Amino acid sequence: MATTNINQNYIRLLKEFVSFKTVSTDTAFKGEMTKAVSWLQGQFKQNSFKVFIFKGKNSNPVIVAKYIVPSKKLKTVLVYGHYDVQPAHKSDGWKTDPFMLTKKKDRYVARGVVDNKGQILAHMVGVFDAIKNKSLSSNVTFIIEGNEESGNADLAGIIRKNKKLLDCDVVLISDGEITGKNPTLNVSFRGGGNIRVVYRTSSNDRHSGLFGGSIPNAAFELSCLLSNLKNTSEASCKNAVSFKSFYDGVLPITAEQKK
Repeated sequence: MATTNINQNYIRLLKEFVSFKTVSTDTAFKGEMTKAVSWLQGQFKQNSFKVFIFKGKNSNPVIVAKYIVPSKKLKTVLVYGHYDVQPAHKSDGWKTDPFMLTKKKDRYVARGVVDNKGQILAHMVGVFDAIKNKSLSSNVTFIIEGNEESGNADLAGIIRKNKKLLDCDVVLISDGEITGKNPTLNVSFRGGGNIRVVYRTSSNDRHSGLFGGSIPNAAFELSCLLSNLKNTSEASCKNAVSFKSFYDGVLPITAEQKK
């Protein structure tokens, strides 16, 4: 398929995809989720994928679509993405309907265009075209969830239960960033987490005018604790986390990786 035709097909499908109000943080949009899942399922089936829909107890359906290149032994790429989006209302400052694809000069604007409908659809359209041209150089599995924006308590269990179906040689996360006008490929992620710290220095509130200086001040003591979380004194390990065992199991960074 010519590049122009691919682009036109992509824009046509993107217009349809972003029109679904797939806001996972609001159960009022449950019907829109169902429509989006059916739409994705149809796109994959039209392009010779085997499609599986997994429903979690507390989450929107997870779509797994698999294509095996016939008569060849190839490696498998697993592409992850999500079809849910953050809420969007014109009152938030949108100049146009956030769920209607709008062209502004050389850019297309709508909720989900860059998180994550635009990216996952780009991979889909590219793979569909490669299948038609018989130029696909690997087997491809897509896993597309509907709760990335709201936290998916069921996803890990679904993955564990379907390890064989999701078996792959490499994982490509479509939910990436744009640097300038160029898509960015991240080779790794550091992960993330949240923690709530309560630092208590007394059994009840104390008047600072009477007790200030005689008992520890919680704000000051907490700042001392936080200042000791990293060790900046070792020249070979600047800004290293001070907790014992924090780096257990972490592989050393090679010279090639640093370069």
